[in-house]
Amino acid sequence: MSKNLLNLLLLVSTVVIFYVVVSPLYTGSGTIWQPEQGIVSLRNTNTQYDEALNKAQTLIQDAKSLRSKYDGVPQDTKTKLKVMVPDRKDIDPVRMVSEVNTIANMSGVSLSDLSYTEGIGVGNKGSYTISFSVKTTYNKFKEIMRNYETSLRLYSIQSVVFAIPETDSSIIPFQVKMDTYYIK
Repeated sequence: MSKNLLNLLLLVSTVVIFYVVVSPLYTGSGTIWQPEQGIVSLRNTNTQYDEALNKAQTLIQDAKSLRSKYDGVPQDTKTKLKVMVPDRKDIDPVRMVSEVNTIANMSGVSLSDLSYTEGIGVGNKGSYTISFSVKTTYNKFKEIMRNYETSLRLYSIQSVVFAIPETDSSIIPFQVKMDTYYIK
């Protein structure tokens, strides 16, 4: 065989090997042979996996940081937070209504028409709407509201409706609607 023929054969075989084997391996698409994925798509996938691993490592570090901050909170503060906004499993509506009544009784006033309904939660928050009526003086009513304000449980007053008494009595009928919250 002559040198020129051998060189031509090597050149042609190199071009054929490139188009049949190397190019499909690199791009993932070929005319004769098509591998499942090419090197380009595997590199992209590898880059996505590396980014996901980096994000996961960042999230793990953030979680460790938050855990150390949470562990640094005193236990009595954690207990107060659980009373302020309890978990769904820890809230008992009957006990909650009893607590509302007890707070009013601290002022020497009894509630009437005490009821509750579960509100529609948003995200991981839920609520109960508590409504009650009370007949008392304005100063006693302010004291009751102050007791709700300073209690450990979080209350949000939605409405207060009152009527002017028909007689010269200082007793005023109040209707209160308020929300208390829990974590779902």
